[in-house]
Amino acid sequence: MAAFRSKYESADLRIQADLISQLLSRALRWR
Repeated sequence: MAAFRSKYESADLRIQADLISQLLSRALRWR
């Protein structure tokens, strides 16, 4: 179970980082 949990957590962090990077790029474009 721990292995599966770590896999899902890493994927979740990756998705969050992707969303944050997209938001940052958009904010920089709007300036």
